Amino acid sequence: MRHSVRRCLMITVMASTLVGVAMYLSARADAEDAPANAGRTQLVFGTAKPDGTVVSEAEFHAFVDAQVTPRFPNGVIIASAGNQFRDAAGVIVKEDAFVALFLYPFDRATEAGRRINTVRRLYMDQFQQESVLRVDDALGVRVSF
Repeated sequence: MRHSVRRCLMITVMASTLVGVAMYLSARADAEDAPANAGRTQLVFGTAKPDGTVVSEAEFHAFVDAQVTPRFPNGVIIASAGNQFRDAAGVIVKEDAFVALFLYPFDRATEAGRRINTVRRLYMDQFQQESVLRVDDALGVRVSF
């Protein structure tokens, strides 16, 4: 039990860190740059494959270069994290994960959402994943660069 709580805390800390990075970037903006309404989505990419192997850091970054960057050329924040979940067979899986934070203009949320879902589907297909966790901030955020 202690181990699972620690992993949940790690994910929470990583998510908070990503939010903090976004806030820091916003605070560094020039005074005349007014913050814009933006959407924020986090994806958690697991690394455990059904055959017992894992998605390596090099494989993940190659995936980001080939599939994420062309869809989000203005950038994405990537962090490493721990992950724990119950799979479709009811088995608890503990794995390393990568968390991606996407920020996009609020008025383009529908378009960004489609691109994010494409990234999820491509990752699941390429690395035999049951799912990629998606967390959307329904309230929107204020950002500027």
